[in-house]
Amino acid sequence: MLLKKLITTIGLFVGTLVIGQTPQTDYNKQWKEIDSLINLNLTKSALGKLKPLETQAIQAGNQVQQLKTLVYQLKLEDRVSETDINQRVKTLETKLANTKDSIFQSIYHLMIAKELRHYFYSNRSKLFNRTANKEANKKDIQTWAFSEFFQKIQDNYLSAIRPTHKLIKTDINNLSPLIIKGNAHALRPTLFDIIAHEALDFFKSQEGRINQPLEPYSIRDTKALANYEVFSQAKFNTNDSNSHSWISLQIFQQLIRSHLEDKSPEALVDVDLERINWVYRYSNIAQKESAQLEAIQFITTHLATVPVTAKAWYVIAQKYADEASGYLPNYDSSKRWKYQVAMKIMDTVESKFGKDHPASAEMESLKNSILSVSINTQTERVNIPEKPFRVLLQFRNTNKLYFRIIQSDQHSALRDAYASNELIKLACKLPAYQNFEQTLPTTTDYQTHFTEIKVDGLPVGTYTLLCSTDKDFRDSSFPFSLQNFQVSAISYIQQENNFFVLDRNTGLPLEKAIVSTFLQEKNQNGSFNGKWNKFANYITDKNGYIYIQQNHPAEYIRLQITHGKDHYQSTEYHYLRQDPITNPTNQSKYEKEKKQTFFFTDRSIYRPGQTLSEIAAQ
Repeated sequence: MLLKKLITTIGLFVGTLVIGQTPQTDYNKQWKEIDSLINLNLTKSALGKLKPLETQAIQAGNQVQQLKTLVYQLKLEDRVSETDINQRVKTLETKLANTKDSIFQSIYHLMIAKELRHYFYSNRSKLFNRTANKEANKKDIQTWAFSEFFQKIQDNYLSAIRPTHKLIKTDINNLSPLIIKGNAHALRPTLFDIIAHEALDFFKSQEGRINQPLEPYSIRDTKALANYEVFSQAKFNTNDSNSHSWISLQIFQQLIRSHLEDKSPEALVDVDLERINWVYRYSNIAQKESAQLEAIQFITTHLATVPVTAKAWYVIAQKYADEASGYLPNYDSSKRWKYQVAMKIMDTVESKFGKDHPASAEMESLKNSILSVSINTQTERVNIPEKPFRVLLQFRNTNKLYFRIIQSDQHSALRDAYASNELIKLACKLPAYQNFEQTLPTTTDYQTHFTEIKVDGLPVGTYTLLCSTDKDFRDSSFPFSLQNFQVSAISYIQQENNFFVLDRNTGLPLEKAIVSTFLQEKNQNGSFNGKWNKFANYITDKNGYIYIQQNHPAEYIRLQITHGKDHYQSTEYHYLRQDPITNPTNQSKYEKEKKQTFFFTDRSIYRPGQTLSEIAAQ
């Protein structure tokens, strides 16, 4: 893992350099030995091999190999001990001061910026509220304030991209042994691309500005979201030259201008899409939705025959898909068919450039999302015995569903747990009390739709409704829905410790109903373990009334009610207080002690000229 990180770092910093050097094969043997030691976790031994290699590179005047040994040294030292940030930065600044080559100066500036940025993010909780202190030792980085860090990071990033022309013209072929060969070379073909994008990652984040001017720069100019030809030549004026937004626009312009004449437009399209999406997110431009779309369509129009434009088409397709996700049935139908538009765009791109185009992975993921099947069911928590009831069905991209109703009275795992894959597998193995299927309207909009279906009446009991696109309910990898409900004519209402048990159909009180209360079981540490223990029984009076005496400290309880052959178990919890005031035996005493009399003397409630009398209400 460490070797991989080291190679990645070297590929970033030196993999695109262009200076004639001693043939790299002279160093291959030593590097293979060092890499093997790293793979064996012999870090100190690997460090010991670096010094003679560095000496050899210095004698040969090979700055690339010197840089490579430095990168290894910093990474390996950080592994064996927590190196001081002052020492790490000083080492880089010494190298920077000793080189006259502007290319290597840029790289060292970049490395310093990244070292400081990494240290800041690792210690930001300590640094965030620290203010600048003129008496502090400025040579000690660990004493710097938040603003000082970001100023230094900003200065080094800007210095790193300053020799723009040289960085663009740097030829990378002479350093092929140091280049990590991947699939991104076309997107970062020059050293300037690599360093400028590193700087952009910092400036685009909008972090680091504490001392804002009275009028901080804000992206309002429509040219910032124009097509790449207009944007690259635009001038963005500001009095806030330290604004990270303004600096980001300048770097984007430099990058785009450097690729306008490229024979292959991969890098141009990549950076322009990055610019368009970033400006769209952080700007205050009027009507930026349409401006963003026009800028992207400019790419697809002017580079229509180039496969890399598939990336632009993907962004457009994603925009339509995002709009489609906001469709609200019966409210706004304008977004209903946007998924279709997105699908047509992706099909056109595939027919034009084949399946293996630059945005094939992204489009495949978007297609799968649009075509995904989903279902959900919702019933009343309690339904009347032997009477048909409704199920609200939510479905997408399916025209037929299968249902099973399972009696779950004896399966508490189904009643009390959430609908996980394991629970669905358990439910599928249980015998079905009822099976039926439902044909649904065929839709081609890829949207989620709702409908209600009828379920025949069921006897008293607790049930689980399973719904699937699979007729045989074989595997929970199919879209599934699991819904628990009860069938009972029992209901109740509650106010604090007072309960009335009623007939769910007529609303009449149920006399002599047996109400069992259950208290949640606790572990030794006081946490609940999910089990419920019965602790009391009550019988309702002729009004269906019971008062539940809470002799325990305040707790949540559940109820189980039986009336004749009917039974009902509450799914909600009730919080009861241990409050003597609500106890009927103390009510008379409480009323006497807390009795109050109110006098109404507000003149506005009387007619003009009316004789006032003292009116009291008890």
